[in-house]
Amino acid sequence: MPSVAYLNWSMHCLMLGDIGMANKKLESCKEMGIKSPDVYINLGTLNAQAGNFEKARDLYVKAIKMDRKNAKAFCMLANVLTDLGEFEKSEQE
Repeated sequence: MPSVAYLNWSMHCLMLGDIGMANKKLESCKEMGIKSPDVYINLGTLNAQAGNFEKARDLYVKAIKMDRKNAKAFCMLANVLTDLGEFEKSEQE
């Protein structure tokens, strides 16, 4: 269960604005092999907040591939595509 604790800790850090610690814990989650779309959604959010929209897009797509019904991942992807000026493209796909 330490992997779940890391995911929860990372989400808490993200909400508190401790971006560095959130990123560290999320990367630890990946290294531990946690198969949760939340890991990639939160990493995408960190990257979007840092202005790394292309990386954020890729992370949200990875989360969607893990769970095709994850509304949060789709919503976050739409936001990033809008920031990239690619939203119209996403509507066509």
